[in-house]
Amino acid sequence: MTFGEAYRAIAGSDLPVVTDEDRAKRKAESDAIMAARVQLARDIWDQAIGAEGTPAQVYALSRGIETPLPNTVRFASIPRWRDPETGEVGRNHPAMVCALQDMAGDLVGVQCVFLADGGKRKYAAVKADGTKAKAKLSYGAVIGSAFRASGSDRTAPPPEHVTLCEGPEDGLTLAQALPGRAIYVACGTALMPRLTLPESVTRITIAGDNNAAGQDAVFKCVAEFELRGLEVLQMFPSDGFKDWNDELRGIRA
Repeated sequence: MTFGEAYRAIAGSDLPVVTDEDRAKRKAESDAIMAARVQLARDIWDQAIGAEGTPAQVYALSRGIETPLPNTVRFASIPRWRDPETGEVGRNHPAMVCALQDMAGDLVGVQCVFLADGGKRKYAAVKADGTKAKAKLSYGAVIGSAFRASGSDRTAPPPEHVTLCEGPEDGLTLAQALPGRAIYVACGTALMPRLTLPESVTRITIAGDNNAAGQDAVFKCVAEFELRGLEVLQMFPSDGFKDWNDELRGIRA
C-alpha cells in the first residue's frame, strides 16, 4: 500500500485538507506571536542605558576587552523569566544587552548576558532539577539576525566583507583585534549558517571555535555561504585555545 492508502485505511477517511483560510489564520497568529517577541526585545533595549561605567563594562574588562564598547551594547536590569499568559515576571538581574539587527540594520532582538558580582562574572545558578541555568538568553527574532560587535553606523558604507563568529565575547574580542572590520555575531553555533547578510557582502570569514561544535559550524557555514555565491574564508584560534576570547586571556583548553 502507498502511504496515502495506508492512512485512509487506518483513519477511515480522506487525508485532512488545509484551506487557504486556515493557512491565512495560522500565518496571522504566527506573525502576531513574532511581533510580540520583537516588541519585548525593543522594550528591553529602550530601557537599557549606555554600557560605560556599568557592570556591562566591568564584565567586558574582565574578559580582556579594553576598547570602548560599541553602541550595540547596553546595560539593563531585567527579569530572567516571564509568563506571557499571566504577565508575571521574575526579579530583575543585571545584564549586558547586545542588539540583534536584521539585514537592514533594524533592531529585531537582543541577547542578554546576565551578570553577577557587579559584572565580574556571568550569572551562575543551579535549578531545582540539578541543571545549570543559562547565563545568556535571547529575545525577539533571533534566527537570521546578528549582533554587530564592531558597532552600527547607518551613515557608513555597507560592508563588503564580514567576519562571523558565535558568541558576543568572541565578537568583541575580534572587534578589538581587527579594528575597522565588520564583526557579526550569530549568538548561537547552530545559527551561524542561517545568518541573513546585507546584499553588499561578497566575502565572509568564518571565525570558528577550536572544538567539534565550532568546526562543524564552520563546515556548514562554508557550504551555505558558497551556495549563496560568496567568497568564504575561515580562521581559528591558535592551537590549545578553545575560542578567541580564551586566546586573548591566555586560557588554554
